[in-house]
Amino acid sequence: MRVGGLILLFSLGCGRVGFGVVDASADGLDGIPDTALDTADDALDAVVDGPADGADGALGARDDASFPTGPFSVPAIVAPLDGGSGGIEGNPTATDDVLEMYFNRLAGTVSQIYRSTRPSRDDPWGDPVLDAELSAPGNVWDPEVRGDGLLMLVRVEPGADSEIYQSTRASRDDPWSVPVRVDALSSPSDDGSAAPGPGGLLVMSSDRASSMDLYMSTDLGGGTWSSPTSIVELNTDANDDSPFLFDVGRRLIFESNRDGSEDLWTAARLDLDSPFVVIGTVTELASSADDSDPWISPDGRYVLLSSNRDGAYRIYEAFR
Repeated sequence: MRVGGLILLFSLGCGRVGFGVVDASADGLDGIPDTALDTADDALDAVVDGPADGADGALGARDDASFPTGPFSVPAIVAPLDGGSGGIEGNPTATDDVLEMYFNRLAGTVSQIYRSTRPSRDDPWGDPVLDAELSAPGNVWDPEVRGDGLLMLVRVEPGADSEIYQSTRASRDDPWSVPVRVDALSSPSDDGSAAPGPGGLLVMSSDRASSMDLYMSTDLGGGTWSSPTSIVELNTDANDDSPFLFDVGRRLIFESNRDGSEDLWTAARLDLDSPFVVIGTVTELASSADDSDPWISPDGRYVLLSSNRDGAYRIYEAFR
């Protein structure tokens, strides 16, 4: 979901399938109902999972042993974060331990960053509080926190286009520094959704080439990033936005309107040097409205997203 000022721009091919993992057998031989990557397994054998007969390739062997399978639950509103009819919530992001969450809230024409915490994953999220430091640049969107909670990237709208800023802190108990512009990631166009992921990788979206597309960058150290490169195998003439890497960088979830509606899509690759393969939409998280801004926990069992399925944009969660 890309919302800016008074303009609402929502940038959310394969089939519409469920969400899951590559499981070696796309025909039910593994005893697990086919889901997103599973259903496409036969077509992806040479790219992602090796043979579909149980002789798993590298990614498939790991999946069978440790990565969760099956669909997510029906998304539900994260009630403590619901600001009511006076605001719009979106772009949730969380630390790897899933104890600290950030999101943006639009009230009137200005977006600010809010923070929510909880003592454990079994506890509900606490009431959100405004993060004054992260909100300091004014009209701040798309918070994306690194898993360790010490680096944050945000989208700032100083003018007609948006730019990427970043903030750091020494520990989780310290306040954030006031965000500063990241020249290497920003352009004269609209840039945002810069999500730091595993292994120093970063995925983001930008319309620098025309429509909103997905890009990747690498952490060069010292707060600097490589120039973003287009993820050409995933981009379309539609709007492809809000990417998020998980499973050590071999899986990607993003939003796209390539099929006419704003949906969440998945992609996978064999290793970090291989191209991604588009799998399809995540049916159990989908609605007839706009669904966007995904974040998935490192263990693959918890997802946050934005949706206006109940009329206003709110933050939802689902489990498996």
